[in-house]
Formats: sequence, structure tokens, C-alpha cells
Amino acid sequence: NEGRPYILFFSAIYTYKNHLGLIEAYKRAIAVEKNLPELLIAGFNVDKAYFKRISNAMDDPALGGRARYIGALSNHEIASWLHHAALNIFPSLCETNSLVQSEIIGAGGAMACSDIPPMNEIAGIAAELFDPSDPDSMAKAICNVCCNADRQQELRKASTQRALELTWEHCADIA
Repeated sequence: NEGRPYILFFSAIYTYKNHLGLIEAYKRAIAVEKNLPELLIAGFNVDKAYFKRISNAMDDPALGGRARYIGALSNHEIASWLHHAALNIFPSLCETNSLVQSEIIGAGGAMACSDIPPMNEIAGIAAELFDPSDPDSMAKAICNVCCNADRQQELRKASTQRALELTWEHCADIA
């Protein structure tokens, strides 16, 4: 992203991933905090009809072109994008077991995610939590992390610690 800070949502395009809720939350966040990094959405465009709605939402003049889709990331790019994001956001409304969250944690990324299981369970202390059905809650989490370098570093450190807890060996010991 040419060295500029960014907020990243990396996930396939499906309705339950809550892209539209995120875009609304981001719009509310930039209305309060004008200097937030731009919002980048990355992932496979699986649901074409939903993607059209996402594109229309990103065209909202209130966003000023600060939200955009960057396409799918190649396997060798993913860790770098996740690590360098000012914030990785994961606003999904439901999941079974989020591999993307594990990738964010493994990359030492700063994360904000849904406060519902299993997202909050996977993240542990390594995420700023928000209500994914409440754009104001999500906007607050975006601002809390992006406007506070200390919080970003705290989340990165917590990700590194959480990664140690999510090893195959550790999970086997718990089981």
C-alpha cells in the first residue's frame, strides 16, 4: 500500500462476513476521526451479487474514496499484509473456526473482531472486541486502535503471545 497505513479486512466475499456493516462503521468512524487509515478489503469475490452491494457502498461520497477492494491476496503476500496493517478487522456475524484470525495472530497483527464465539475465543486477549451488529461499536473499536499507537503495539504483543497458545502441541495438551 505504498507505505501508507491501512485497515485491512481479509476474507472471502460472503454476506455473513459483514462487509456492509464494516463499511457503515468505517463511514461513522471517519466522520469522527478524519485521519484514520484507508479501509482495504481483500479476498476472493465469491458472491457476485453481494460484491455489487459492497462496491456500491464503497462509492458513497461520505467515504471520499477511502474504502476500496484490492482483490485476492496471493499466499506469499498474506502474512505481510496482515502484519503491516494498522488494524486487521474481522466483523463476521458467524464462523465455525476462523483461519484468517489465526493468520492475523501468527503474523503478529493488530486485530479487532466480533465479540461473539468463536471469534472472541480464537482471539483471546489479542483483539479489540466489538458487537458486529452495531456499527457504532465497530466504529469505536476502529478508532480505539487506529488512534492509539500504544494499543496497536499491545495488540501485536498479545498476538505473539496468543500464537504460542495456539500451537498444535498446546491445543493437544488442552484437549
